[in-house]
Amino acid sequence: MKKVVISCGPIPARLDSVKFITNRFKGGLAFKTANYLIERNYDVTIVTWKNTDIPANIQEGEHVHLEKVTDVFDYYNWYKENAADYDAFIMAAAVANLTPSNPYEGKFPSHNYSVGEKFNIQFEIAPRAIDIVKKVNPRCCLIGYKLFDTPDENELAEIARHTLADARANIVFANTPQTAKSRKIAVMADNAVLPCSFDEHLELIQRAIEAEYYRTEIVTLS
Repeated sequence: MKKVVISCGPIPARLDSVKFITNRFKGGLAFKTANYLIERNYDVTIVTWKNTDIPANIQEGEHVHLEKVTDVFDYYNWYKENAADYDAFIMAAAVANLTPSNPYEGKFPSHNYSVGEKFNIQFEIAPRAIDIVKKVNPRCCLIGYKLFDTPDENELAEIARHTLADARANIVFANTPQTAKSRKIAVMADNAVLPCSFDEHLELIQRAIEAEYYRTEIVTLS
């Protein structure tokens, strides 16, 4: 039984102990993908933010596991520490790509400021978990997603190619916010671009997980 990790829902950046910077996505499609994998008898680990609601049809059990993270740094560290232990990774979470450089350890001291008073918070690009997976586990199956708001599918595919190359992924699925539920563009490792429906993208994921790769080694005959 192959062990598959899928990340679902928003993975936010932490501003302080109670405030987070996130997006409007709740992870419905990612959880639907997770359920598809569960129904096909994979050993599935779901990585999600600690405050994300888990759908009622997904229950922890012998072959279903939940890993809850606190923010984008915790998310990245989980993959860094555990990437060697799984066969396939589906990076379907909506991960914050901007994070405060120095989150407050406690709650932001708003009582020290007047209404309308301005202050600066330095941001940085958050670490990308998809980039660490193949460095730790070179022979795994790695599938990513790229959301970008553009009407030009050629531009969308080209942006996805950058993610594919940087992460050495097997497939990157690209879509716009308007088409996420109905249409995706699969950018493959050989640079092929395949338009697909949501259900077809699930089938491509399963095919990628089940693909077998071989390596030829030349040895001296004794």
